[in-house]
Amino acid sequence: AQHGGDAQFVIRHCSQERLQAIKAGEELASLARERRWHGIDDIFANMRHAAIAPDLVHLNTAITVCARSQRPDEAEVWFARIHQNGLSPDLISFAGVINAHAQVGGAAKAEHWLRNMLQANIEADGIAYSSVINAHARAGDDPNGAEYWLEQMLAAQVEANQVTYGTVINACARHGDATRAEAWLKRMLRARVEANEVTCSSVINSCAQLKQAEYWLRWMLRATVKVNEIAYNSVINACARHGDVDNAELWFDAMQQAVLEPTEVSYNSVINACAQRGSVLLGERWLRWMARAAIRPSQVSYNSLLSACARLAVVEKAEHWLTEMVGAAVQPNSVSYSAMRTACARTGDFDRAEHWLAQMIRCDDEGHAKTGAWAKALSAPADDEIGRSGGPLNKALYCFSSAGDARVVECLERALELQWVYGYPHVPPGERQLTHGFYKYMAGMQPMVAREALKLVPDASTVLDTFCGSGTVLIEAMVAGKRAFGCDASPLAVFVAGHHCDERRVDLEELVHLAEQVVAPLQGGPGDWQTLRRNIAALASTTTREALWFVFAVALRIARSTSGSSGITMPQRPVDPDHRLARLCFLSNVYRYVSRVRDFRQAAGHVREVSIFHSDNRKLCLQRPVDAILTGPPYPGVYNYQSAAAADMRMIEGGHVRLGACEAAEELIGSTPAWAAVDTAKELGTKELQQSSGSLEQFLSSWQTQQEEWLAAARSNLKPGGTATLMIGDGDTDEENGIDCLASTVDAAISVGFDVIATASIESCADAAHRTKGRLRTEHMIH
Repeated sequence: AQHGGDAQFVIRHCSQERLQAIKAGEELASLARERRWHGIDDIFANMRHAAIAPDLVHLNTAITVCARSQRPDEAEVWFARIHQNGLSPDLISFAGVINAHAQVGGAAKAEHWLRNMLQANIEADGIAYSSVINAHARAGDDPNGAEYWLEQMLAAQVEANQVTYGTVINACARHGDATRAEAWLKRMLRARVEANEVTCSSVINSCAQLKQAEYWLRWMLRATVKVNEIAYNSVINACARHGDVDNAELWFDAMQQAVLEPTEVSYNSVINACAQRGSVLLGERWLRWMARAAIRPSQVSYNSLLSACARLAVVEKAEHWLTEMVGAAVQPNSVSYSAMRTACARTGDFDRAEHWLAQMIRCDDEGHAKTGAWAKALSAPADDEIGRSGGPLNKALYCFSSAGDARVVECLERALELQWVYGYPHVPPGERQLTHGFYKYMAGMQPMVAREALKLVPDASTVLDTFCGSGTVLIEAMVAGKRAFGCDASPLAVFVAGHHCDERRVDLEELVHLAEQVVAPLQGGPGDWQTLRRNIAALASTTTREALWFVFAVALRIARSTSGSSGITMPQRPVDPDHRLARLCFLSNVYRYVSRVRDFRQAAGHVREVSIFHSDNRKLCLQRPVDAILTGPPYPGVYNYQSAAAADMRMIEGGHVRLGACEAAEELIGSTPAWAAVDTAKELGTKELQQSSGSLEQFLSSWQTQQEEWLAAARSNLKPGGTATLMIGDGDTDEENGIDCLASTVDAAISVGFDVIATASIESCADAAHRTKGRLRTEHMIH
């Protein structure tokens, strides 16, 4: 009719059978449009009753109905009927079955049918390939399958469109592989296929690095690609992951300037950025702005604020916002209660912390609450007193096993719990940080552990830490009014501990003056850190210059780390990626160090006696024996302390200076760095020793010998009747139960002449879903 023909003539002269066949085809097409497969059998039954044989169009339409109804098995049945009716399947037949499997994410079956199609010498079109690619994307596995079939599609010279490329790019993005997502986007653009906002947003969302995300959004703006809310939200979310509130706010403003309406995701991402930075007040402000914009704050919004409150341990604020959350008819979840528990635990309020832990467990996992330790904890009587150590809900997460003098055991258990609750190096809220953790050493004792253990020796006037590390025990001993002695084989440890303990009595005013002098020439350029090194090296060699090197070491490590990172590992995105913040990082840490040292001097009083020795403690021989030893020896097979310290020192030195307790800032030319002179083969219980041992038995034998050696040397530096208090942890092995360090240390101590008064152990008894970092390795204390 469209071409001028007489449609009425055709209809009048068409046979009745043919009209019924056309009608059946229309009914099938209607089912396909409505995605209803139930009526297919009735239509074909009517055709059989009228003695009308179905043709390929009817059967292909039936397959299409099944595909759109997401019933791949029925699609295969109708495909089989093509052969039963003496017909040959065509491109549409195969594509329909492939699409049916793709609709339910059946990647393997979709691939199978595409291969059958190719083996039948039927050339696959873009729809067939795209269906298989889509099946892999829907399956949610790694993007390898989707990438493979797109490569096959292109190799067959079948043109891929915007949707097909976008599917592969999105699969890579969901897998978090920004590199592959970017590579496919570039190939798409080279093929002159226009990228849309959804595809570009997928790439942005996959970028772990904030700079990558910002680059692609700016590219979209330059390329006049339509930029929607998703793209902006992806960049704001990237800012949130890095706690970069300033950039999150900038992109939020840019979104509004582009006449795009911020969504719930936009506001939540900015609030989350505030939470990552621990800025409660700013997060509150954004939550209120969100409500004013007529966007109802969600569970995510409130949980982000609660998380910020938990970071700062502001319990009252957290309780206020939990009340607001309930009042707004937003149901708290386990994340909400976990934040409340963390806030209370960080203030030392264990009773309230356990209350919120109970809420978290009930909300998080009803099943776990009915069995095992959870059941015992939650079925405890309401009037059962919950103590700070060993309360019923604490026992759901960790438990103690102890032996010996009850008074000593109580003190040791309390110390172990402090280590697990607060970790290293931050002190609980309400306590003074002093110089603890100013330089974050790779492992350390919680300051409150040292303070608690020192209560066991109130009359001791001298204390020795044979593995002093960053000086935690020495600081607490001095604050307690005792003469402190420290020893460590690592020059980095001696360097750090000396400055944490104010061993050199640095003139703080001169330190600030010289610091401001050496940063004066810095211009905010990429070479500022090297310039700063040279400026410090040019100063006269004094104790003040040593202190400048110490602060330089702290500042450089912070600049090369991410917020919240610790230890000696180098994270992916540094705080100062462009090396332009030397002045800011250095000066702020000088001021911070001066403040910490002043606090320490005030706490320790005028008499601050400390001696730190760079020595293997097995060779240490003090002029006068001490009253008590408090130390934390290496955990067997866990660390290579010297190698890690050497790597850290190389990063700090930068080829210009050598750091050491008495040799700071010496030129490296013609000299050997202090850390290189250490015989790492004799280091105690290293991971390297464990790995190089022929068997676990050989390593345990070597470890036992090393323990007896250092304990014998330690005992020789103790007065008769003196005590040693040790904090130790089980080691790492491939064995199921690791290395039992308690038994081996007790045996070694007894073999060299010590009497064991008490021991205490703390271990996790939570299931895998509720274990947290810092509560995985069984730890012990021995007195």
